[in-house]
Amino acid sequence: FEDCNTPEPTQAQLDYHNLFEGLMFSFDLNAQPNVIYTIPITAHIARLDNGTGGLTAQQLDDAMLVVNDYYLNAKLQFSVCGINYIDDNNYYDYNIGDEYAMTTTHNVPNTINIYFVNGIQGGLYCGYTRIPPSSDVVLMANSCVTSGNTLSHELGHYFSLYHTHGKTNFGTTSELVDGTNCSMAGDDICDTPADPNLYGKVNGMCEYSNSETDANGMLYTPNVANIMSYAPKFCRNEFTLGQYERILFGYLNHRYYLTPDAGFATASNNLNATFTNTSNGNPSENFISI
Repeated sequence: FEDCNTPEPTQAQLDYHNLFEGLMFSFDLNAQPNVIYTIPITAHIARLDNGTGGLTAQQLDDAMLVVNDYYLNAKLQFSVCGINYIDDNNYYDYNIGDEYAMTTTHNVPNTINIYFVNGIQGGLYCGYTRIPPSSDVVLMANSCVTSGNTLSHELGHYFSLYHTHGKTNFGTTSELVDGTNCSMAGDDICDTPADPNLYGKVNGMCEYSNSETDANGMLYTPNVANIMSYAPKFCRNEFTLGQYERILFGYLNHRYYLTPDAGFATASNNLNATFTNTSNGNPSENFISI
């Protein structure tokens, strides 16, 4: 299986992000204060009823080292401020419909609650989260944690990155290869090339060789190395500057409450009360099925 099971954004979430459009496009990462923001994480490790199994402390440390290496360029670093062991067979092999019961019992406010489970939905998925506004929850299958870029991919969604092929989970992007609509189509980021959705279209040597064309008849030339793409996990190892800018903007404007540095958040933060996420793990959501 591949990794991402993050639901498609709802219309309310898309409307919410449209309110920030002007601020986002004028946001310059290099013009931000020379500050590294520390993001607190609560690691919830599901084990069997008898306390065996589950992600090891060394595996957690190794995964955080990889994530912090990727996110340093966004001026973010993650710190595990607590580990909560959940000894429950029902959550060890996790079903999406159990999210509400599990997270309402165990979530720690003002931290990213990352749940590490043995498998998600019978081993179908590597992980998922939701774009803002949403709960502070990330789910990860243990076997995918040590691959590095899966957790980085899910945290990208958490801070408001879309997939490079756009806001829907299936089909081809509406972004044009010439970039003329790059700020409002695909992932809304102009330094990520138009991506026709790379699932099943990149070979074992990380080569994309399809002859798909956009609405103007131009051949796609996607970046198979982008962490937010659907290229195979072993191909993906980079974010772009535009993605780093959107990540930091997402923290400062949508997830600013996670650290004492929240005072730096912009005045537009009152928009966070406009929309709420009520999905709470509803299994009827349109999840990505790879």
